[in-house]
Amino acid sequence: MVDIDQFAPGEVPFERWKSVGEAPYYDDPKWIPPFDSDIRKDLSSKHSFLKHGRVRFFIGRAGQRDEARVMAAFDQQMETGVEGEVVGTLGFFEMVGLESAYEVLEEALRWLKREGATTVWGPMNRSIWHGYRFRTRGFHISPFYGEPYNPPDYPRLFEDFGFQSVKQYRTVELEPGEGLKERLKIDLKLLKKLEDRGYQFRNLELANFDSELKKIHSLIMDSYQGFFGFTAIDYDEFYELYSGLKSFVEDGLVITVFDKSGDMIGVLFSMPDLSEGIRAMQGKSNWLGKLRYLWNKKDAERVIVLFAGLTRRAMRLGVPAGVGASLHTRILERGFKRVSHALMAEGLEDFWQRWETDARGEDIVEYKLYSFNLREE
Repeated sequence: MVDIDQFAPGEVPFERWKSVGEAPYYDDPKWIPPFDSDIRKDLSSKHSFLKHGRVRFFIGRAGQRDEARVMAAFDQQMETGVEGEVVGTLGFFEMVGLESAYEVLEEALRWLKREGATTVWGPMNRSIWHGYRFRTRGFHISPFYGEPYNPPDYPRLFEDFGFQSVKQYRTVELEPGEGLKERLKIDLKLLKKLEDRGYQFRNLELANFDSELKKIHSLIMDSYQGFFGFTAIDYDEFYELYSGLKSFVEDGLVITVFDKSGDMIGVLFSMPDLSEGIRAMQGKSNWLGKLRYLWNKKDAERVIVLFAGLTRRAMRLGVPAGVGASLHTRILERGFKRVSHALMAEGLEDFWQRWETDARGEDIVEYKLYSFNLREE
């Protein structure tokens, strides 16, 4: 028999929630434990999402053994582009017992239906601004920090439960080779033309990080409109989510683009893969965790291209080719051995396909986001 314990934000037993999240990965050396401080923030009643959304946490237990967990979130601001569709989300799903997993999903769906949701997306930790998607291919490749990572049986479990794939994504890992160098010869000419016309391709100014982040927020809120699952968030929430990236930014790997008037029209955000050191921290950000990081951190061989934001005018001007040429030139100059174009949505790969001439099939990781129709319940 499975019992379901339900908790409001601020009431979730930290150790119980954390232990269910760790259990599926005890013997998995590739898994990167989340930081305890991040878990506490996610469980908190002061989370910025709660200014406009509602959440509930569910833990399924068989006897005294916790076997599954999930968080349900509902935000009336979530935009779907479908008239009459109201979306809730299920996130932070983990399980070690199948019956408990089904029961927590059932209970979470019932809660979302009472809140007014007609469709549920998952896994999604509140919205696309937080972690989402299941990895469905490429389990042999170690994840970078922040990449979706899960046991291979989770997608099938969702499908058997009744979820259907609604969106696919991929990460392509490649070793810069002759194909990329030939591509560079073409796109560097376009970069030069843009610079001659007064467009500036700059490094992110780390000394003015907060000011730069405000400009990036405005750019992203504008350029991402119409993307699947997009919901606008204010700067305070954006800052809470992304200000921590400052610790991982390497000079020259985040490129901003400005037009002749001095307005930011593009950004390309990439970072070195520091997963070995972060994995060694074991979820601790105290002095011992930082010591483990320094002891285990290796010179990064891989660059992770995380996201790009470009105005529609920048797209028409050919800025994608220019900013891509600028980044890949720096990657080659610094001697990185691999580059990953990360988490690209199906149908939006054109930005990077020009650079993937050296990609191999075994170096592709794929992910899926699932949908559940509550109208049929």
